[in-house]
Amino acid sequence: MQKNMLEKIAGRLTLPGIRRAFFYFFLFLYLVLCPIVLFYAFGFIIRPQEQKLVQTGLVSVNTYPSGAYIYLGPSRYVQRSPAVLSELLPGRYNLRVFLNQYRPWSNSFYVSAGKAVLFDNILLLPKALASRTISRQSFINIIPLESASSCILAGGHTFKDNYLFDGTEISTDPLASRIFLYADARLQDVTTIQDNPLAVLTLALQKEIKYLLLQPDRDSLIDISAIVIRPPEKFFLDPDDMSTVYSLHKDQIDMIKPQTGALYPGYVEHVRGFGAKGKKLYVLSQEGVLLRMNQDRTGPEILLSDASVSASIFDPKGIYEIYPLLPGTFVFLGDEGQLATNHLPHKIRDRGCRGIAFDNEQNRLLFWTKNEIGTVEFLRNAPDNDPFSNGSVIQRIFEGGRNIQQCLWIYEGSHILFRDANKVFLAELMPQGPPHIEFLVQVKNNADIFFSKETGAIYYLDAKMEGLQALDILSEKTPAALSAAENLGSEEKP
Repeated sequence: MQKNMLEKIAGRLTLPGIRRAFFYFFLFLYLVLCPIVLFYAFGFIIRPQEQKLVQTGLVSVNTYPSGAYIYLGPSRYVQRSPAVLSELLPGRYNLRVFLNQYRPWSNSFYVSAGKAVLFDNILLLPKALASRTISRQSFINIIPLESASSCILAGGHTFKDNYLFDGTEISTDPLASRIFLYADARLQDVTTIQDNPLAVLTLALQKEIKYLLLQPDRDSLIDISAIVIRPPEKFFLDPDDMSTVYSLHKDQIDMIKPQTGALYPGYVEHVRGFGAKGKKLYVLSQEGVLLRMNQDRTGPEILLSDASVSASIFDPKGIYEIYPLLPGTFVFLGDEGQLATNHLPHKIRDRGCRGIAFDNEQNRLLFWTKNEIGTVEFLRNAPDNDPFSNGSVIQRIFEGGRNIQQCLWIYEGSHILFRDANKVFLAELMPQGPPHIEFLVQVKNNADIFFSKETGAIYYLDAKMEGLQALDILSEKTPAALSAAENLGSEEKP
């Protein structure tokens, strides 16, 4: 009987019938599995306990050096950095990163549904931050040159005691060897600006003041004293123009062309503020009107004429340096440390700002006072495209400092290197929460530090011996230079 039944079934299985059966079978699989695959692709997973779909998030982890072990809570992931950890249910997590010979790193963060948390620039510091001796000669200070890959090492108070240092070797010839007449002059001031390698040196020689233009990348030092006809209160440089220097005398701007020896006294008059970028001049008049014009003073354009807005940005007295950043963004720094921008809420500090640095990649401003460090993120959210109506996000990065003297962006703008009194710290900006701050080294009192992007090292004067030291944090001399086998050969237990 069984045999007869099988024969009947086999007789009914025609070729069209088999095809139809396969078609309906795969159609069923498609209708069932396709939504599951699509949901999975868009970050949804099924939670059997709650019998519902839940959208997940992910976290991206990238370290320098790479190859670090990644822990999320108590679980260690098989994949080492760089890695993307996906299918994370919404909630708070604790991320830990470990690599042999490096300090452990951790951070707590929250994952939101459908969102990614990026830890793409985790800088792992060696456990033993050993410095290297560059020179045992004693120096009194380091003078960083803003956008040059070098600095001035001041070995004494006269010009003949100053040397150029490019991060690899100290020049055997002092700066004064280029203009020996000023060997006994005293270096009074150095003017630099971000993104321009030029530096204007002010020297005091007996009762005379001399002015030199230094271009370190060309090993060039030019005496421009003859075309600085009246003592300037301040020099200005254009980050995009190495052929021009501007000087302020009272309320007038003189334009100086060092290469040709040309001088244009009183080139712009009745100013309360001045800046230059891209061979365009930015002028704040005594009446509070902000103008932009070509370098030859043609094509004047009014950027701000509203008296109430101007009063909300500028104090009635004082001179402002104008920093044109990205198109439509301006920063104004007063001579008493007033800090303001054209982005709301306009005023950032009424007094006390000691310096600023701009992160071109992420459109952020770094500023610092004696006791705190902050950042400003510039937004483009004005409905009428009014550059004075856009907003900004101000964040305090560090508070409670003793005497903050220097701050600078490093590692693609993800970290801030700063000197507070005689201690150097590294602050890592986090996608969520406060920054992660590490102490690096103690340096000589009242001496600046120099960070070289080319070597990835911090150069400083030793607190006791006053010799030149190097601390490698982003260079081939850190343990990152070890082979992969040496770095990853054995696991370090957390």
